[in-house]
Amino acid sequence: VAFMDSWTSKQSDNWFKRFTSVFDSFPACISISDMTKIGAPLIFVSREFCKVTMYSRDELYGKNCRILQGPETEMDSIMHIRERLSKGLECNVKIMNYKKDGQRFQNLLSLKPVFDANGIYRYVIGILFEVVHDKTLKRRVNQLDTLLRLMPSKLQNSVTSKSRAMSRMDQILQAVGEEILEK
Repeated sequence: VAFMDSWTSKQSDNWFKRFTSVFDSFPACISISDMTKIGAPLIFVSREFCKVTMYSRDELYGKNCRILQGPETEMDSIMHIRERLSKGLECNVKIMNYKKDGQRFQNLLSLKPVFDANGIYRYVIGILFEVVHDKTLKRRVNQLDTLLRLMPSKLQNSVTSKSRAMSRMDQILQAVGEEILEK
């Protein structure tokens, strides 16, 4: 069992490194929380996440996304997030968050649990989508939907999983990347 846990952990680490290398410069607010640690600390945030929230990575790593909450953050949304994630279920919610400078921003938050090949709840991928009402809103929501559908929910443990995972990331970049770059 210890060997399998070590192997699975190594596979998770490899997936994490590949994922973050692809999505670090991706023009979307993406985060990853470590669900194996108390408080589900952030272990990755994309450059765009830092740009939108005005927090640096050093300020975010090791903290929970609650750092973005403030006086007008909707308690119903918070409870919905807690309930869904405690059950390992995807979550989509509209929520008021706050930037580092205290400025409010409304966003669509989508959270997707990721389990390893042994069914261990390893990560939550978060995609934060700032709601800006303009003529591109519908297109951007469709891009978000496409991105969410392509995100993994289970890490594979086979030899071919690496090539499958990279192919999946290529799909994401092709399906969503060019359109998001146009924003």
